[in-house]
Amino acid sequence: SDSTLRQDRRHKIPRYARTGIPESWIIDVGCRRIHVFTEPAGITYQSETTHGLGDTIESPTIRSLRFHASEILPSD
Repeated sequence: SDSTLRQDRRHKIPRYARTGIPESWIIDVGCRRIHVFTEPAGITYQSETTHGLGDTIESPTIRSLRFHASEILPSD
């Protein structure tokens, strides 16, 4: 839901960055997007990439993790 997405962005992502988690993801099913946050610095991440249905995603932290966004996002 939109409220969960807002909560994730406002509260969870800063918490994860602050504790030094190297990579965090938000899967926005409604907009069919996957947001990947990397390079934690303080309470934020220095890098955010957004992927859609046609994209192949490779985790910068776990190099063996590679898949097509369409494998987990709804197609319609």
